[in-house]
Amino acid sequence: MVESESSPLSIKWDDDAEEVISSLISIPSRPQPGILKIVGSLMMIGGFLVLTSGILGFVSSGEIDPSFFQDQANQINAAGDNVTVEEVQQFYESTERYAGIQRFLEVFGGLGLIIGGYLIFTQMSLGIKIGLGGGGLVILDSILITLGVNGVESESFFLTASGYMLQGLMTMCGLFCTILPILPLLFTGAKAALDPDSNKSRAEAVSNFESE
Repeated sequence: MVESESSPLSIKWDDDAEEVISSLISIPSRPQPGILKIVGSLMMIGGFLVLTSGILGFVSSGEIDPSFFQDQANQINAAGDNVTVEEVQQFYESTERYAGIQRFLEVFGGLGLIIGGYLIFTQMSLGIKIGLGGGGLVILDSILITLGVNGVESESFFLTASGYMLQGLMTMCGLFCTILPILPLLFTGAKAALDPDSNKSRAEAVSNFESE
């Protein structure tokens, strides 16, 4: 009786099939630098506005004339509300509680957005990190404004509404400035367009290696 030796089951892939599978898996995405230019432009515009706000805050810093609060109270009461000068003064003092820190945050946050936006506009991935840093400072600025507005205690509809509007505006601005630098990573074409010189050098190196 002859015993037959059993061999393990093996599958041999065809070379042509392997090339087809690898080509399907590694489909190159088409670079779309236009998206980077749009994102970079929006970041630079937003950074300029934030920077301007910080600079104007430094220029206009100082004691407020008491007549200003009286004029504001008169205007609000003329619109049909009932507010005292003390309530108006408390509102402005609460919203300006962290003014000194906010001005520094706005200046450096605006600069970060401008520099990051320019780098993204020129297709450099470093702009994403710098832009995120600038957007983070704007977020911190909006948090400080929220803390200041929450300290306002007034029964005046106009003052309360103004506080919520200011709070919502700065929060949306902070979120927008933080999301913008991330957008190039969410679009395949924009991500492929980042650092074109490095990608070109890498592709040339791979091509030379395969041709040898």
